[in-house]
Amino acid sequence: MSSGGSAVATLAREAAGLLVEEDGEDCAPRRAVTLARALEALASHAEASERPAEAQAHLLSAEANLREAIAVLQPYFGRAPDLPGRVLQLVDARAGRVALADAHQRIKEALERCKLDADVLLARSPGKAKQASRRVSKQRSSRDAATDVLDDWEADTKKDAEEDRLELAEGLGLLREQEGMSKSSLEIILGLLEEQPRIDTGAVLQGNLGTRKERRAMRRIVASLVEAQEAEAATLRSDMLIVDDPEQVLGEGRFTQVLSGMATRMSGKEEHVEVRVALKRVRPGSSKKSRQKLRARRALLLEAERWQGLRHENIVRLLGTCVLDRRFYLMMDLCDMSLEDLLYETEVAESYELSAEDREAILRGVSRGLAYLHANAVIHHDLKPTNVLLSHDLGLVKLANFGLTQSSVRDNGIGSRYGDADDEVEDARRGKSLYMAPEVLQPPAQWTSCADIFSLAMIMWEMYHGEPPYAHVESTVDLEDQVLRGERPKVSRKRGGILPWMPAVIEQCWDHDAQHRPRASEVLQYFSTRGTKSQRRSERSVVEDLKNRKMIIQARGFAPSSGANVQSIRSLVEALKQDSDVRLRTLESLHGALRQEFEADEETEVLRNEARSRGLLSELHRVMDGDQDIEVLTSALWVLRYALSGPGAESSRKAAVDSYQLADLAQGLLQVYPEEAGLQSAACRVVGTFAQSSNRIRGILVQEMSLGKELLEAMRAHPGDADVQKNACLALQNLSLNDRNKEILGQDLNAGLEILTAMRAHEKDGDVQEFGCGALQNLALDEQNRVRLGQTLEAGGAALAAMRSHIDDGDIQENACGLLWNLAANKDNRVILGQELDAGRTIVATMEAHVDDGEIQNYACAALGSLARNNRNKEILVQEVGCGQSIAQAMRGHPTDAVVQEMACWALCNLADQRNEEILVQEVGIGKDVIAAMRAHPEDVEVLKYACGAIGSLAFENGRNKVIFGQELKVGNDLVTVLRAHRDNARIVEMVCWAVCNLALKNSRNQIILGQEAGLAKELVEAMRVHSDVSTVQKKACGTLWTLASSPAVKQDLLRMGAVDVITAASEKFPELDYPKGLLEFMTADPQS
Repeated sequence: MSSGGSAVATLAREAAGLLVEEDGEDCAPRRAVTLARALEALASHAEASERPAEAQAHLLSAEANLREAIAVLQPYFGRAPDLPGRVLQLVDARAGRVALADAHQRIKEALERCKLDADVLLARSPGKAKQASRRVSKQRSSRDAATDVLDDWEADTKKDAEEDRLELAEGLGLLREQEGMSKSSLEIILGLLEEQPRIDTGAVLQGNLGTRKERRAMRRIVASLVEAQEAEAATLRSDMLIVDDPEQVLGEGRFTQVLSGMATRMSGKEEHVEVRVALKRVRPGSSKKSRQKLRARRALLLEAERWQGLRHENIVRLLGTCVLDRRFYLMMDLCDMSLEDLLYETEVAESYELSAEDREAILRGVSRGLAYLHANAVIHHDLKPTNVLLSHDLGLVKLANFGLTQSSVRDNGIGSRYGDADDEVEDARRGKSLYMAPEVLQPPAQWTSCADIFSLAMIMWEMYHGEPPYAHVESTVDLEDQVLRGERPKVSRKRGGILPWMPAVIEQCWDHDAQHRPRASEVLQYFSTRGTKSQRRSERSVVEDLKNRKMIIQARGFAPSSGANVQSIRSLVEALKQDSDVRLRTLESLHGALRQEFEADEETEVLRNEARSRGLLSELHRVMDGDQDIEVLTSALWVLRYALSGPGAESSRKAAVDSYQLADLAQGLLQVYPEEAGLQSAACRVVGTFAQSSNRIRGILVQEMSLGKELLEAMRAHPGDADVQKNACLALQNLSLNDRNKEILGQDLNAGLEILTAMRAHEKDGDVQEFGCGALQNLALDEQNRVRLGQTLEAGGAALAAMRSHIDDGDIQENACGLLWNLAANKDNRVILGQELDAGRTIVATMEAHVDDGEIQNYACAALGSLARNNRNKEILVQEVGCGQSIAQAMRGHPTDAVVQEMACWALCNLADQRNEEILVQEVGIGKDVIAAMRAHPEDVEVLKYACGAIGSLAFENGRNKVIFGQELKVGNDLVTVLRAHRDNARIVEMVCWAVCNLALKNSRNQIILGQEAGLAKELVEAMRVHSDVSTVQKKACGTLWTLASSPAVKQDLLRMGAVDVITAASEKFPELDYPKGLLEFMTADPQS
């Protein structure tokens, strides 16, 4: 059996085991059973066949397909030994069926790659399918035969769904007897299932369906189930674990973080020993991210389950699991440093030079760990120096961050001694791209063990050449292009210490064709057999030597910012006052401490306040004015950026510009060092921080100092540097909050062109897109800029491209929607955006992807409302794109968010038109949402104003809508409440008039309900008395009363209450108005005439 066949067989059996447990076919989904049988056939085939070399490419593709299938299935299938685990699977059953369908396609491709009959193997009854296939082979295409299989799948899926619903209800009922479960939450969800048996409970959990009460109940249930699973998975009691300072984070990813601690473990039969450990947990977060936290907790459980079976001296071990203070922890080997630290950390690299034998020993350990992972069908996914760790206690090289789950691949929480945290300085994407194989750099990524071998080759090259691969390539895009073209770093055979056989091995390992790369076990053989045993130094001896030379930096206190306190900040500022050769290290320590505090909580400013109060600004002025070392100046700028960040730094920001001339110094650095990208990036960021101050400071920076020009020069000088581009865009975003600055930046300096150039050059960089859209959004508030951006520079297309490429990034979506809102304020831009670029469809996709984000819903509704000020756009948005449902969902999902309600109602005002009115009210049912907004925000004038406007617009021409609002929803009671509460507000009175007039027009029943029963006729007369000097109120109130008075009963009421006197006064005061005169004639005319 070939190596490719072995991997395919192992993965096929792993996927089959996920789908169907041993002797578990009776309770597994029907499609899962069929897929598992097909996978077993694939495994047997791969084991039995000797594949020729030319077939290795097919096996690699099959391996990639199977890995993708496993990643898709992992969150939803696998062992569920207890009731909580099974209920969790059932809650997500619909998502599981979607995953199953996705896996089905990938498994089918794997079968076809191995020349197996996929349609036969994937048929529900293979024997029957084969007979049918023979019968129709002459008459029907393979597509027709496959259709039979799909029909079987659909039928099975419906049966599985029904069984899952019944089992879920039964499981929830059983949970009522368990401690720790919220009985009220269970009753709510059981009631929901009874009322809507087909509801997608997974969508309720994600916040996409159900009422707020139901969504909260579902989250509480799932949180309790996950907590029960965590307790079941724990291998240590809580009193056997102590966590060090929770604020001292060794590293963190998007959802997880790693701390240090002490665990008590058994050694021998009864002896307990205490060991230092690294602890991985889900990051603490706000309640607003509870769904993400639940997903992360479930992923961490899955990671623990898969990790437990892996034991090798060259991978980081999972030592156990524990629940402490209701948090689930993974306990891991605590290592001291990474290979990157060893190569580049100044204190280590300058004091200890690795010999050729040292390098060989470390690479042998890396290869041994990689061979073990591959033998167990695990690929690393992210092999690089930060994920190669060294431990002086264990004397070993260990691999960290290997991808055990789909989530762990995305969210590395360890590496570089447990995490790469500084995204201000290092582009994380570039960091990964340096080591990634060509087949995974472009979609669809083909992840196989061969990708790890490519990464290993890059590490080999780096260890012998003393710098990262492609170090001199400026942009990530250029780097990836070089890899995809087959260009590799030059291997210097004359490099000191490089072994004679090493260049050939490196070139083999990074071969462009994955199938030509050796296996990890073959690479290990090179390191294990070359030279005599006495020449082959062990990795243990390398690490021990480092320990003896005191080069190992202990886990506690390694990072400059670890454990920073007021005293340490005080000491660092004092040290900065001394002219010494440790200035750079002092600045780096200050940078780390201030940044860590800022990122932990922007509003906690204990350390930053201390630094500012100790004269930090004065010392930074001295450094920036007198030092010429680029690293020192760059670090000083970053310290300044964080020292001036936070709400408590407002006075310091002003003083930095007015008193300390730090803005002048930053400008000078931009001018003197134009070629230094790192310094330019830091200076741009500092300018952005200055611009967070007052409007006056923004004016000084642009109008007096011309810093806008310097920012644009930096962007032009470094077009490929994403850090420069993003920080310059951020500065321009803040500076353009000043109206005069908008004109200078947009019209005199043509900043829009540079911003859009940056966005197009760095389309995959989320920060560039976010800050670029933010800057353009502010510039587009100026009409002249708006025209130029929308029509000459095509900013709308760039915004939409950013939204589509970064659909999960809420900050980008918010800024891009804001930009579209402002651009669409111009009538020609509205046509371009709505009809040529189909902007509405992208906006609606954003709303669906971020249903829980009130800010995004707000800006999206505003953008839709702005686009809808064009008649053709109205039709497209409601009738083709279906935005009405998205707006309704926004209103229902954020009932207490006044801004969302306001902008949604404003959008409805503009969208309402003929056929749209029918769709929005009668099909979407949005009338209830508008009235709910009025009731939820009785004091918010803007919400009430636009809600009344929406009612009037939606009832303008549609007779059925008039009946729904006036007679079924009884909106008259709400309108009279609004009018009484806000009678003094002329604009509210006018909008109530608009709503009442359109509801009553040509509907005699509404005239009685609104004018007489609700008492609106009387309230409108009182409003005319209050606003006797406001012509618009007099005009609209008279027009509305005229409509209501079409009913004789309402007319009589008006006469009795003395309305004629008020109308006469209006007619005399505003003789130019037609409505008062016309109404007066109507009211005083002979009833018989």
